[in-house]
Order: sequence, then structure tokens, then C-alpha cells
Amino acid sequence: MMQPLILFLNQSRPVYNMLLIATCQQHLMPGSHGSRANPLPAPDLRSTSTNPNPGNREQQLKMNNTRNAMFRLFVIGCSRSGTTIIQKHLSESMSLSTLPETDFFGIAGGGGRAAQLLSLAGAPRKRHLTALERLQDDLNAHSITIEVPHHAISITEAASRFTRALDSLAQHDGSLGWIEKTPKHFKHIHLIEKTVPDAHFVHVVREGTSVVASIVDRARRFPGRFKGQSNPEYAIRNWNKAIKATAANLHRTHHCAISYEEFCKQPKRAIDKLMKKFGMNTRRESWPEIKIDDKRIFRKKEEWKENTTNEINLSESKFNNTFSKQERTRIISRLDLETYHKILERIEFQT
Repeated sequence: MMQPLILFLNQSRPVYNMLLIATCQQHLMPGSHGSRANPLPAPDLRSTSTNPNPGNREQQLKMNNTRNAMFRLFVIGCSRSGTTIIQKHLSESMSLSTLPETDFFGIAGGGGRAAQLLSLAGAPRKRHLTALERLQDDLNAHSITIEVPHHAISITEAASRFTRALDSLAQHDGSLGWIEKTPKHFKHIHLIEKTVPDAHFVHVVREGTSVVASIVDRARRFPGRFKGQSNPEYAIRNWNKAIKATAANLHRTHHCAISYEEFCKQPKRAIDKLMKKFGMNTRRESWPEIKIDDKRIFRKKEEWKENTTNEINLSESKFNNTFSKQERTRIISRLDLETYHKILERIEFQT
């Protein structure tokens, strides 16, 4: 199990390497203090008391999921791909609760590759608490409280609290489950699948030149909030990574892709296709009605998202007006358009 660790070692820091190996061994070896075999049970968020029957966490979570039939959906993809409006319409069409972007796994699993490895290995980290605290800020308006401990906890423990919190939100709303939309969570698919039972994923894809132009335009309009993103290389790199993540997972059972352009032209058809992919009934007459206002989609300080949840409209690309002819040629040459078109072919036949 330790073989992948070699990829993250730093040859110029031998002491660091020893500590990293020791920490991972401690949290991966069966029977060790940080073993994932018998972790502490997560608290029931509907009560201030902890679960009296620890048992095996994975068995408990599977039992909870079966009993509640909670549908858990992550909307991911490159930013500025239309994830926000798709989040809103999926929530209302599928009767799912939602919140503004939590960036839970970005915060909890961040800190560089070595730090991410420590999280995957089960090491307690304070970043996991920071992620829970941010989530709590969004849940305060719904009278849902997460018990955030004063000591560092493992990512498994933190993600269990995250899952139970959103399950409680869905129960509070009377919905069928929940949607978490943080576009860059595409970088943490493995971590989410490892820690959130029965997680489903919708990959939102949009034509690359439009995405690059939108990211650069946003950075120019809000330079203090998006430092470094006015360089198109940032957008190119992120779009390519997101597209590769989609292509690598699209064949899997709990993964589905939706084209932003197709959604804008035929929203009901696009949503029905992904519901069929997930084995959901597209007849929704008896489902609870969920109305999502903007407070459930973005925060007050996220001005760049204003008007993104209004009418479904395939707006004209900013590509030609944002870049010179030479810049446009270079951007097009750097985008992984081959992979993108293969994804579109698979979306057309995914039912």
C-alpha cells in the first residue's frame, strides 16, 4: 500500500520524507491508532448526543443511506462552464436541496500533494475542521448545527459530518437528497468517493474557448478576487484538467456528463437523460416541489454570479472580443479539443 507514496517524496528533504512515511504507515497499517478499520462514529446531527453504538462506520453509513434513500449529487467541472444555472435547475427538477459552493474537499484535502496524501491516509488535520466551520456558516440559516471538535480529525470523520449535515438539510427541506456544487471538486473525485457513501457526479462541460474567455473576463472585472486568472494559461490549464477528469470517469456508473450548450437548447431533455443514467424516474408529479432562490446558490459577495440563474440563455461567447487574433489562435491550439469532442459523442448516447 505504500508504493504510491514514492511519487510524493522530496529528495532534498530526507527528514520530511521519514516523517511522511511514518505518518502514512501509522494511519494505513491495520490496528494502528489512525486505522480506518474502526474509526469513531460520526455524531447524529439531529441530536447533540453521539451515536451510542459505534460499530463499523462503513456499515452504519450504508444502513443510513439505505434507510433514508438519500440521493447525493456533486456538480463539478471547470469554472464558468454553466455549473451555477445547472445546479439551480437540477435542484428544482430533481427535488434536491442545495447550498452555495462549500469547497469542502478543496479546503479539507488541500495543501499540496503530500498533504493530500496524508488526508487520504487518514491523518488528522486542522484543515478538516476549517472546512466544517465554513460549511456551518452556510447551515446557520437552516438551524442545522455541526459538532466541530476542538482537536484535529481525519478526513473520513470530517466527511461523515459533512454528509450528515447535508442529509439533515434535505430532511429539513423535505427533499429527496442534495446537490453540492463546487466546480473544482473534480480534482477530488477519489477523495469524495472514498468518504461519501453512494456519491453521484454530474460533470458539466462547455466549449473551451467560451470558458477561457469567461474566466479571463471575470478576472479582469474582479482583479482583487481572482489574482492570476487574467492570464489565459490559467483557464486553459483548468479546462483541460476538468475535461480529462470527465473523460476518465464518464464510463463509471455514478458519473454522468451534461453539455452546457445542449442544456441551454433543450434543458428538459438534458436533465431527463442524466436522470435515466442514474436510474431515476423522470415522472415527477408526486415529487416534493423545491423552489431554489439565489441565497441557496451564491453568497452576497459573489457578484460575478448575479444573473447567472435567470432565464436559460446560450449567451454569445466573449472569445472574439476578449483576445486578439494571435491570442485566439494560440488558445485554440492549447485546448484539448479532441478529448472534448469525444465526451460530446458519449453524452449524445448516454441514456
